[in-house]
Amino acid sequence: MFSDLWQEEEDGSEASLHAVSAIGLAEVLRSLYGRPARLSLATVAQVVQAADFLQVASVTRTCEVFLSRSLQPGTVLGISEVARQFWLGGLEAECNDMVLNRLNEVAATKEFLLLEFPRLESFLGDDRLAVSSEGVVWSSALVWLHGGDQEERAQYLKPLLA
Repeated sequence: MFSDLWQEEEDGSEASLHAVSAIGLAEVLRSLYGRPARLSLATVAQVVQAADFLQVASVTRTCEVFLSRSLQPGTVLGISEVARQFWLGGLEAECNDMVLNRLNEVAATKEFLLLEFPRLESFLGDDRLAVSSEGVVWSSALVWLHGGDQEERAQYLKPLLA
């Protein structure tokens, strides 16, 4: 099943499995042998990467459920990136809904300050954005503008005002 994924040394003494971390591989193997994967927010991305690479859908699904249960304003953007990276569409939609419905709380997190401008613009311009007033949107934009390299982010002031 996995023979094409291995790369052996010429003398046959060692084999390497690239693109999979030891932690990710260990947890996928635990699951394949009937034991539950040990997941945490610090390791789940490695496990889902290994499961995706090795095409072990049951472990990918276990990771998706874990991530869904871990959603909160302080984790939603990081979880959203994992969902986007590994094509977990249902989880990504759940993350987007949380951001759009709880923007004020999400904007108060460190993760919000790390957003790339296109993602921020997408959230702030989404018709489904549920805020009590435009002031919440403006306040969130200002938090983001002042939360990073202000010279670099100054170029985005005009698009944010539009």
